[in-house]
Amino acid sequence: MKSIKTIIGDRETVTVERSISVRDAARLMAERKIGALPVLDGEHLAGIFTERDVLTRVVAAGCDPDATRVGDVMSSELVVAHPAEGYE
Repeated sequence: MKSIKTIIGDRETVTVERSISVRDAARLMAERKIGALPVLDGEHLAGIFTERDVLTRVVAAGCDPDATRVGDVMSSELVVAHPAEGYE
């Protein structure tokens, strides 16, 4: 059985606070060439903000990316795993 670590490797985990604007989060994702950002509420993992969230909950919904906060459009139904856990 392989570990989750084999998927994520040694990449840095880039996170944002739920209060950041969608535009700023999208810029960060573009700069870092990543498709998702874990969203924190203080030190607590509150959700994940993905490219799909941008398309379906912001662009398609006609929301202003400067006025919309990541915490309002993130995915919050999470499945969480530790890097040492295995997968099949």
